[in-house]
Amino acid sequence: MEMASPTALFPQPDGMFFAMLPFLIVFSGMVLSYREVSGSNLGYSKFAGVNRKQLRVPSKAGMFLLYFPSALVAGAPLLYWYGLLPALPEGLKSCGASGLASLLEKAVAASDERLWLLVVTVFAHFTKRDLECLFVHKFSGYTNLGSLIFISGAYATITGVLIITQVLSTGLAAPSFDLKWVGFAIYLVGVLGNGYHHWLLATLRKEGDKKYVVPQGGLFGVLVCPHYVFEIITFAGRAFMCQTVVGWSILSLVFLYLTGRSIASKQWYLKKVDGFPRERSVLIPGVF
Repeated sequence: MEMASPTALFPQPDGMFFAMLPFLIVFSGMVLSYREVSGSNLGYSKFAGVNRKQLRVPSKAGMFLLYFPSALVAGAPLLYWYGLLPALPEGLKSCGASGLASLLEKAVAASDERLWLLVVTVFAHFTKRDLECLFVHKFSGYTNLGSLIFISGAYATITGVLIITQVLSTGLAAPSFDLKWVGFAIYLVGVLGNGYHHWLLATLRKEGDKKYVVPQGGLFGVLVCPHYVFEIITFAGRAFMCQTVVGWSILSLVFLYLTGRSIASKQWYLKKVDGFPRERSVLIPGVF
């Protein structure tokens, strides 16, 4: 009898959309990375610019709104899971997503552990980011409205696609290797490291101080943006949790974009901040 080959990923859901989706996601990451390195940066944080003709919102509100829609997208199925949003399947059906509503009902009824873990960690990730905006980060500038709308929409879209793909995967053959708890451990490392370095950044300057200084502490001694590196690790953990092609494609997008953003940040620091160490690496200490 012929034995099946071991697998590490769920098979792709049927349809042209899911066949093309990973390529579109990775290509988007390549475009975003190129734009960051070439100077066409998304307008938030230090790259918001000073052009007052652009529509802008205060940074605190802007950064909060970057993440809030994604927290809602993940929070809705989580509330349904715990019986706090019982009308969600009916809402999906009224939007023409009867198949998805049916799958969600079956997945929740079956208590699919992997789907639950994914939804909880995605919700926790974006809720953490919003809480940091409210209580940790110190803001003094603006976020460009166009960049806000684009990033907020992109985050919410990839969050929805990630969860939908996982719901669809509950009816497919499971991978031979179950890596969801390995992914959860990696995710925790990413979330904690990201949060710690955000806290370090918040301690660098007092409220209202607009001057940028050389970041210190933690892995800032060897990396330009360790909070970006840990953000990548967070998405890597989620890719291991999902074990879907879409999950790994989203990791590729985040990796490409944040690597490009880190390169742009190093160039910006070298030009704008006196004494910034040129030897600090972008991604891997002492290598790149």
